[in-house]
Amino acid sequence: MLPEAFDTLWALSALRVAVESGMLASVAAANVPRSAVDLARDAGLDRSITTRIGDVLVAFGVFDTKNGAYVLTDKGRALAGRGDALRADLAVTFGQTRALVAQAARGTLASGWRHDDPEVIRAQADLSYAMTQSMTRPIAEAWPELHERLGRDGARLVDIGVGGAGGACALCKQFPKLRIVGVDPLPAALAEARANVAKHDLGARIELRAQRGDELPEEASFDIAFLAAKFLDDHALESTLRVLAKALRPDGLIMTMAWRDVGEPRATAISKLRDEMWGAGPRPTEAVTAMLERAGFSRIRIGPPMGTMQPILAGQ
Repeated sequence: MLPEAFDTLWALSALRVAVESGMLASVAAANVPRSAVDLARDAGLDRSITTRIGDVLVAFGVFDTKNGAYVLTDKGRALAGRGDALRADLAVTFGQTRALVAQAARGTLASGWRHDDPEVIRAQADLSYAMTQSMTRPIAEAWPELHERLGRDGARLVDIGVGGAGGACALCKQFPKLRIVGVDPLPAALAEARANVAKHDLGARIELRAQRGDELPEEASFDIAFLAAKFLDDHALESTLRVLAKALRPDGLIMTMAWRDVGEPRATAISKLRDEMWGAGPRPTEAVTAMLERAGFSRIRIGPPMGTMQPILAGQ
């Protein structure tokens, strides 16, 4: 293992401390440089530790120093601007990598999302909430018909793999007429989903079910389906697509995601590992497209890429 990888892990840990303690937000909110004394007082941390954390973030380009105090760099401002999404991203990364190592130590390491840690599920839901909010504008520009369909009176969406319901809650907030049925077979995910729906006061608009996507009983009932394909192996994805072809109305739309190679070796290798642990492995656009066609979907369109994710929209 390259030495810099160990350094990066320590730097990521320092960044998480800065986020959780409020250090990053404190520097971002200040109109003047903040000293280690000020930051330690605000965060309730030891001054020496605060200095060491600050210096690590200087070394990795998040902070800069001015007259011995800390200010944000452009990179730091971009990170601070992510707000709760940054906190969620860090929590998800630490939680999932910790589980990866723990499963290997127990001899249970295998593909597939099996998390029951509430922190991991909650953080993934928070990240999905933020991502869904940020996706609205580019998706509306790429697929105006999807945006229009979500805003219709009586619009119904089925969310396959609802998880902690972060994405479902964000969609309901953005589209006040939308109703959602969210399905997930994992009890731990549904427990967090119920809490999240209650927190956002969306119990009248989001129905949660303990079932798999290929167990949907409805026919010609939904206007839109969102399918978290990254959490399904090939067999489960094929069977779920066939069921969704019946569950959607004749003019219904399905949105899903494929894996995308961003062309950078380290990012590609890590995204492949992450997708493997989620269940699907690195399933590229052409593979997802072929599965959609076999299930009877047509009018397949490729949306704007989002990092290692490639959005796909299809009709019937």
